[in-house]
Amino acid sequence: MLEAYRKAAEIAFTDKTIKAGWRHTGILPLRPEAVLKDPEIAPQPAPKPKTPPEEVITTRNEVLHIPYRAKELRRSMRTAVRNHAKASRDVRGVVAKAAKGLNDLNTENTTLRYENRNLRAKLEKYERPKRQTVAKQPNKIFANLADIRSAEDKATKRLKPIETGDQVTIDSYIEKQPAKKRQRNSK
Repeated sequence: MLEAYRKAAEIAFTDKTIKAGWRHTGILPLRPEAVLKDPEIAPQPAPKPKTPPEEVITTRNEVLHIPYRAKELRRSMRTAVRNHAKASRDVRGVVAKAAKGLNDLNTENTTLRYENRNLRAKLEKYERPKRQTVAKQPNKIFANLADIRSAEDKATKRLKPIETGDQVTIDSYIEKQPAKKRQRNSK
């Protein structure tokens, strides 16, 4: 294995191929501008971190905006303080308490949702599964008298009179037909 690698290296790394590589990179006849412009060598400036701009609620939107989270309530309070005179300590305290209340309500709401979902899943376990309709097997169905009579009526309507002009009845038709033997399949 090592012998094959050594032979391959002797074939690949000749003076000609090494000089061609150095020429391409700008080292053989030394060209510093070619070396410094190489994108792999040239230092890249570090990308500036991007911070999302803070969402500003204007006073007009503040009236229409309903805060559902404590963060939204605090943001609208900051905007109100910035746009108007400084709020008193009591107002800030009320807003802080309202924000805490919102957080507590959201936590309770989320807990109740998960509990409700789990209870519904348990309830579905105890419900009886709906019965599926099973296809009837024709070999196990017994004919009732009404079906037999209606089949006879249909058959009499379909039969044509015999050449003599007499009306054919089921009994006379059956008598003229050759008797078929019933065969039972033995298993």
